[in-house]
Amino acid sequence: MARHGYSDLSTRTSKQENEAPALSRAEVRDIILDISVPCTPSNGEDSGVRIARKHLGWYCEQLLADSVQIRRSLMAASTTSAQFALAHDHLEDWVDRGPARPGW
Repeated sequence: MARHGYSDLSTRTSKQENEAPALSRAEVRDIILDISVPCTPSNGEDSGVRIARKHLGWYCEQLLADSVQIRRSLMAASTTSAQFALAHDHLEDWVDRGPARPGW
């Protein structure tokens, strides 16, 4: 899997004139999960969970129609592994549901 960063995700989730095509839902999911994984090793479990909560909350709010319930479950996770598993499941469902806005 290619390594991407937050700036790549935030700038490529919608197609604008003279820019690269918008990312697919699967690519967005992969970037979000790829960004979320490194939160623990460099920051420790407690900080990693808090940092990932913040980022996952932003992504859910922007991408998922049922974001309130999903964010609640992600925020309740006490470990990064539980948080990652929940994020994976919710994002996988989002990819499977197909396009929700133009370009996806």
